[in-house]
Amino acid sequence: MSLHQKQLQRKAWINQFHVKPTILDNREKEKALKVIATHGVVQLFGAIEKHKSIISKKMAETKSVIGKETLLENIGKEDFLKVLKRKGKQMEDVYSEDEVKKELKKEPEEVPSKKPRWSVLSENFYKEPTLQGWDQESDEDE
Repeated sequence: MSLHQKQLQRKAWINQFHVKPTILDNREKEKALKVIATHGVVQLFGAIEKHKSIISKKMAETKSVIGKETLLENIGKEDFLKVLKRKGKQMEDVYSEDEVKKELKKEPEEVPSKKPRWSVLSENFYKEPTLQGWDQESDEDE
């Protein structure tokens, strides 16, 4: 058997049970799937917005930088999925206050030194003066 014949035979075998979809047969099914997809997308974006607002509330309540870092480290994929699965007012209870307080009371682990949090402490804070506008006359000369 030649390569061309094998390819034709394979294509015929693949298309043996293939049925072309018709618009008339699947119209109701497609409408139902479209509605389900729309509701799912709306729920997803609502959950994202709710998750962001919950995080920003908790960040505003937490005053220390280390506490904020631990809060951000502990918020993960599972918490977002909890928010996604819940509906309505139940979403606010995802991060119970007791859990957050327990996480914040934990002894903070020694943080490895990264770049300074305050930009003044960085080593490249002072930049060399540039010579922008050197060719323009100043107003003081007039």
